[in-house]
Amino acid sequence: MLDTLGRVLTLAISILEASRGRALNFYIYSEATLDFLGGLNPFVGWSERHTLDVFLYLPPFNTLFTPFALLPQWLGAIVWNLLNFNLLFLAISAVCRLRGKTMRFMMRYVILVMAQALFSFQYN
Repeated sequence: MLDTLGRVLTLAISILEASRGRALNFYIYSEATLDFLGGLNPFVGWSERHTLDVFLYLPPFNTLFTPFALLPQWLGAIVWNLLNFNLLFLAISAVCRLRGKTMRFMMRYVILVMAQALFSFQYN
């Protein structure tokens, strides 16, 4: 029940924010990944290629982020947020073996961090 509610809220937040073009962190990750895949140095000539911030991410991040960067931006942003929520939920439930009241307490404890990550399309 808690996981379904979280996924529905994550989907709603993601669609709302992506449709408004507010997934800026996701766009930065995507541009950095596409630069990496194209063999482009993000610190040279980035102002001609991008209007967003620039940052050089390590190859493991870019490699793992590739499937999201290759999707249409709106869809990639939504899938990215859903994956982030699912990973957090899995970590809390599987690692700690939490159920019932304890699980609800832990989710309430991390809800502010999760909301910040969802609205800004970043990972923490």
